[in-house]
Amino acid sequence: MADTICQGQGSHACDILLKQIIPAAGVLTSIAIFTSPMIHVLAVRKSQKLGALNPLPYPLMAGNCLGWALYGYIARDYYVMIPNLFGWSLSTFYLMSALPHMPRKRQDHMMGMYIGSQALLLLSGLVAFITLGGSSDGSGTAKTLMGCVTTVILVLFYLAPLSTLMHIIQTKDSSSVSIPLAVTSLVNGLLWGLYGLALADYFVACPNLFGFLTGCLQAVLKIVMPHDGHRASVSLHDNGRLEIQAGDFDAGASDDEDEENGVA
Repeated sequence: MADTICQGQGSHACDILLKQIIPAAGVLTSIAIFTSPMIHVLAVRKSQKLGALNPLPYPLMAGNCLGWALYGYIARDYYVMIPNLFGWSLSTFYLMSALPHMPRKRQDHMMGMYIGSQALLLLSGLVAFITLGGSSDGSGTAKTLMGCVTTVILVLFYLAPLSTLMHIIQTKDSSSVSIPLAVTSLVNGLLWGLYGLALADYFVACPNLFGFLTGCLQAVLKIVMPHDGHRASVSLHDNGRLEIQAGDFDAGASDDEDEENGVA
């Protein structure tokens, strides 16, 4: 794909852009996404209370990162492997930090997701290396197997912030959307999508371009349905005069929504 795009004069510079500069930038945006929960997790460790923090993304992030680290190793693509090893370590730290402050039932649910995803990926990796054989050039059935498994997990990871999409549309309140994370996901998905297209590696390209679209959707919701922290009350008096009064936003409702959507 890169050879098709980069033809004629400047083809070498174009090739460097697609195969080195773009994935290097993708490494930085990936690290930005992986480190974004750190301040909230450290606050939980300090206060010894979970508060509004939603730990649901952490087992998904751990599974996503482990899968792509294994895929990067099989494909001999260290741009993919190295940042995901970093992300796997961080997401495991996040989950283990939040775990002691959850109710027992929620602890079991989070650990079930974490152990289940790790076991599935390690089993897939075992099959890829031993039964199918990880080829030295990064091609073959082993790469296909890991690509399929990791693609499913990555799509679930990108869908997580949109779990309350209908609620946002119904209430016209996008306060649960983190615009920095949405923009970072948008840029990250675009960079890795372009890199995957350059390598003709559609396991990398397709789910990341999907992530780019979800980031765009979140950004659009934030712009179209902004939240200013206030609600207005409207009353019609007997003389026909319409009165509009600004009122404070219900902080309790906001806290409940933040807990549901992972906004600390």
